[in-house]
Amino acid sequence: MLDQQPRERMPAIWGLADASIVHLRRTPLFRTVIPSKIFEAMAAGVPTLLGVEGEAVWTQEYLRYRVNRCGHTDSINKVFQQIDGRGIAATC
Repeated sequence: MLDQQPRERMPAIWGLADASIVHLRRTPLFRTVIPSKIFEAMAAGVPTLLGVEGEAVWTQEYLRYRVNRCGHTDSINKVFQQIDGRGIAATC
């Protein structure tokens, strides 16, 4: 583990990572936020294991569908199916 690092050093550090973990406490507040670490990891191409609920999960799922060539409407529909409890849909 590293101590807190300056922002300008983070691209080099992300480049060394094989994976990342974002874990947030289970509280109502954290269901409505998307930690910036998720976007930084995605920009660096680092797989991310999420231990969160809410917006962050659905945003990541939407992006997963988009990266796998699903259109915007299909991606939104697939995420809503997951929210409705119909499981994880195949990518396009």
